[in-house]
Amino acid sequence: MEDTSGLRRELQQLSPAQLRELLSTSGHGPLLREEKAEEKAAVDAQRVAAAKDEGNAFFRQGRMKDAVTAYSRCIAINPDNDVCLSNRAAAYLKLKQFDRAVADCSEAIEAAPTIKPFMRRAAAYIALREFGRAVDDLIAALEFEPRNKECRAKLQGVVDIAVDEAQWVNATPDAET
Repeated sequence: MEDTSGLRRELQQLSPAQLRELLSTSGHGPLLREEKAEEKAAVDAQRVAAAKDEGNAFFRQGRMKDAVTAYSRCIAINPDNDVCLSNRAAAYLKLKQFDRAVADCSEAIEAAPTIKPFMRRAAAYIALREFGRAVDDLIAALEFEPRNKECRAKLQGVVDIAVDEAQWVNATPDAET
């Protein structure tokens, strides 16, 4: 008992750096690496949250380029962050960078499929006049929320546009006649 209390007193007098060195040389290095990895993950999570919050603030202010930059920082730290990917896609939609919005939504869907990236990708496809793909995404979005009024209205709108466009194309006389 006396031996352990003396050892405990000696250990308490060591600095954190000295304790790490002692653990490292005593074969407990993996524990330290695990601890450092956990610390890094916690710091990364804080940085991701801060970048996301900053992006959200820029988005609310209408500063889309700044929002894209903030969300990009978030994604650089965690490339699988579906929320930041989807949010950056929303900013790209506002900037009319539809191909980039599609790419971010596709990555967000791959990371964690939810209604938002499907809805946002559908909006990008509509802007790109890729109505079939938009319909597919809106149907996929409805699988998450079957009663979603916005999604149902967009789906009806896309169908109406596609029908109108098909009627216009069919009504156009051939150039040869």
